[in-house]
Amino acid sequence: MPPELREILRLLTDHHIRFVVIGGIAMRLHGCAHITEDVDISYSRDRENLRSMATALRDQHARLRGVPPELPFVLDEYTFRNVENLTLETDLGALDLLATPAGVDSFDGLWERGVEMNLEGFSVRVVSLDDLIAMKRAANRPKDQNHILEIQALQKLLAEEGR
Repeated sequence: MPPELREILRLLTDHHIRFVVIGGIAMRLHGCAHITEDVDISYSRDRENLRSMATALRDQHARLRGVPPELPFVLDEYTFRNVENLTLETDLGALDLLATPAGVDSFDGLWERGVEMNLEGFSVRVVSLDDLIAMKRAANRPKDQNHILEIQALQKLLAEEGR
């Protein structure tokens, strides 16, 4: 995993943000060969978590990705409460925030089924392979079809190894 993407996860962890790693980084952390240039997370929408996330991301000059820089953007707990998805650029790299990704029941469900993983000195919760497949099926983009095959192949290998 590129160091800057690891640092985004460390930032969130250091600010005690309750989140689950999803998307391409989750595929990498589980052992897939997928390459990605951003971090995708799902996050708890409780007030304290939203405040912590706003503080952490303001410190990294988070801004909307793909829009003119002069477009006004307020990064606070109310923004996170009122939107489901945000794509941001930070000083550390790209971060995609999905409150409740399509294909899964809830953030709490993702959290409960997630897997704790150590990333060189800190831990993050990573989406389960089954939930990752469900999200990929719901997104149903051409690239997701290939990702599903790769994740299923990984599941088969893990099952053969008894893990």
